Amino acid sequence: MRINKASIIYAVLFFIPVISSAQALEFDHYEYDFGTIKSGDSTAVHVFDFCNATTDTLQISRIEAPCSVSVIYNSAPVAPDMADAIIIKADLNGVDGDFQKHIFVYGNFDTFALEIKGRRNLGMDELYDQWQQEDQAGIAADTEDEDEDKPRKKKKPRRKKQRDR
Repeated sequence: MRINKASIIYAVLFFIPVISSAQALEFDHYEYDFGTIKSGDSTAVHVFDFCNATTDTLQISRIEAPCSVSVIYNSAPVAPDMADAIIIKADLNGVDGDFQKHIFVYGNFDTFALEIKGRRNLGMDELYDQWQQEDQAGIAADTEDEDEDKPRKKKKPRRKKQRDR
């Protein structure tokens, strides 16, 4: 059997990346469905447990998440066969209906995404209260801006009209 340069290049380009791209961090699951969340709950929290399934030490360099999602993770290196966790906390204030959030994890491994989703049904009373709070906050902000912009004028006393009798 004769091995030529093309065979070696083909093996390097196509087979070695497949071997090295095995999932570095193994999670039990990459997405979590909260189901239907009660209208009184304003936050949803889930813990994604993972294990370093390689022979190399891995380190999460950063995690990107939407504005309404907080992420807690350990920035220390994760040794081979060691476990750790990523905690996801979603702020659901103002959410009515279905929601879906993607969280991207970066490090010295292939980037991957985690997903949380669910449904939050707000009752009519809660929607009305939320609308009133937002409306009052907007009115308060508007009046503060108006008060600062306008110079105050002195009011003139009103004259009483005399009637002829």
